[in-house]
Amino acid sequence: MIPPMPKACKAALLIIPALFSLCCSFAQIIDTLPQTVDSSAAPYFYEKDFILNYTQPHQTDTLLDLFQKYDPLAYPLTYYATLGNIGLAHKNLVFSPSPTSGFDLGQHAFDQYLIRDETIQYYLTPKPFTRLYYVQGKYREQVFDVLHNQQIGKNFNVGVHVNILSAFGGYERQRSNNKSVTFFTSYYTPNKRYGLIANFLFNNLIMQENGGIASDSVFENKIETESKLIAVNLLNAENRWKNSGFKLIQYYSFSKKDVLENDTVKRTALSRIFSPGSILYAFSYTRLGFQFIDNNPDTLFFSEYYSNPEKTYDETLFKEITNMLMWTNSRNPACPLRVYAGVKHQHSIVLEFTGYNPSRDDTLSHLIFSGGVTLQPFAGWKLKADAEWVKGNYIKDDQKLTATLEKDFGPDSSHAQILSVDISYYNQTPSWFLHHYNSNHFRWDNAFTKPDVFNAGFRFQSSSIKAGADYYRIFDYIYFGTDTLPHQSSKTLDVASGFVSGNLSIHRFDLMASMVYQYVSDKQVVSIPELTGDLSAYFNQDLFKHALGVQLGFDLYYTSAYFADAYMPATRLFFIQDEKKINQVFVLDALLKFKVKYVRFFLMYHHLNSLIGKKDYYKTLHYPIQEGRLKFGINWIFHD
Repeated sequence: MIPPMPKACKAALLIIPALFSLCCSFAQIIDTLPQTVDSSAAPYFYEKDFILNYTQPHQTDTLLDLFQKYDPLAYPLTYYATLGNIGLAHKNLVFSPSPTSGFDLGQHAFDQYLIRDETIQYYLTPKPFTRLYYVQGKYREQVFDVLHNQQIGKNFNVGVHVNILSAFGGYERQRSNNKSVTFFTSYYTPNKRYGLIANFLFNNLIMQENGGIASDSVFENKIETESKLIAVNLLNAENRWKNSGFKLIQYYSFSKKDVLENDTVKRTALSRIFSPGSILYAFSYTRLGFQFIDNNPDTLFFSEYYSNPEKTYDETLFKEITNMLMWTNSRNPACPLRVYAGVKHQHSIVLEFTGYNPSRDDTLSHLIFSGGVTLQPFAGWKLKADAEWVKGNYIKDDQKLTATLEKDFGPDSSHAQILSVDISYYNQTPSWFLHHYNSNHFRWDNAFTKPDVFNAGFRFQSSSIKAGADYYRIFDYIYFGTDTLPHQSSKTLDVASGFVSGNLSIHRFDLMASMVYQYVSDKQVVSIPELTGDLSAYFNQDLFKHALGVQLGFDLYYTSAYFADAYMPATRLFFIQDEKKINQVFVLDALLKFKVKYVRFFLMYHHLNSLIGKKDYYKTLHYPIQEGRLKFGINWIFHD
């Protein structure tokens, strides 16, 4: 019997109708205003777009509003716990337990700083396109990002993306040194009956680990004002992360007319539905290695030594080959009934080393069966359902079921106002890392049961408003407790959340705001802030006959008070703590930005409010966030 929903969850869900009504009314007003289109933008698409055959490519942003958001943890509606320096471990503060497809190793603390298959941008422009981005700040913070795309012949594009991030941080042993490079290509035949995308990627991350400051009072009471002189817990530790991979995806359509972006040829509904369709094949190879190294482990910080009390060297090596085959009756988004079926095989190897000696060697094999249907019975209506089942020697009978009902209330395609309702259920084997781990300081072999996750939510989106809410009910939730070890809760976990995000331009003023509210029934297993949000306000002025664009404004970030998680460097994971409740955090950035044709500059004083008031700003226990500092950045686009 399912226990009754907590009163706080009911209260949170009662605001959904009112929030939706407000968003719809506001969106109807905003969507009548003229929309700005940047003619210099270059179209691109992602791997997901290629598989689903989305016909509306993304456009490169060349506006001033948010281009200073070079840190992937600082985008609107993204809120993360961090370690006080760019490029280090992080944890999402918005509860979203999204299941992976098939086997999951379970290490995700650096995901946002990695170039991954799903984040690669494939460009479609016939003209050469180059984007340069450089940022410099205090403590040798430097970001260098360059992307180039070149068309070779018709419908054949090749490109390279290089990202280098390095920052010493304000405290001892806090340096990040991250390097990533990707080579990518895409090709279509003139009639688009055949297409492919491929990439090779490489990530190399080296992150010093200081274990946080040794005494918060030294920082908070300003006993030592020079952050580099404040004692830290670890003096010789670091994490290293290196992965590389290759991926190829290609499709072939058996139906010539089916692949047209616009179905201009008059065909009956039956002929569009019952067509031979197309087949898609994907191959990928991934190699991942990560190490935790400490040449002088601190006996006060680490309580256990299973291998060597004088030096720690823990390494995990992961290799995986996947092959996927999928058929769909139509790649045309206008088809009133689209169905697909697919199968993927994963062959995975996990090796663990403790002190250079092998401690575990496992070979895993899994088959992932998937299928789905998209039905568009009437104009503006869409119903989508998907199912997945996994079978193998580690994952056994995992299931995932999702369904979405979508309605477009917009007057036309250029003023879409989409409301969607989602429900999902999944029963998934816990990640490998939650079950098994052998290292110098931590060892466990667990036999957790598979959690059951139920989710229901809604989304509303227009050109100027995004809003939504989610409700999760989870049985047998797994978390990292105050002892830094994984545990499985015997209680039912309920999480309810709602968010709203909007932007408004009036004459010379741009205003953007986002807010997320979250309720958790059991804060002993999940600790996240009740309220997080960000606000940006800019004033725009064109000078010298519109040759120079100037923008002056600020960004404000807020997190409410809560028991922020602690962080364990040796496992690269955040865990529950009841030692200290951190205060609410405000971070104010003052900004001055310029644009001259395709060149944009910004001058930012980050965390301006840290110059006054208390020193009590954390996002992770014992890890103060960055103090006030000046930063400079330039973004230059060549598109000719």
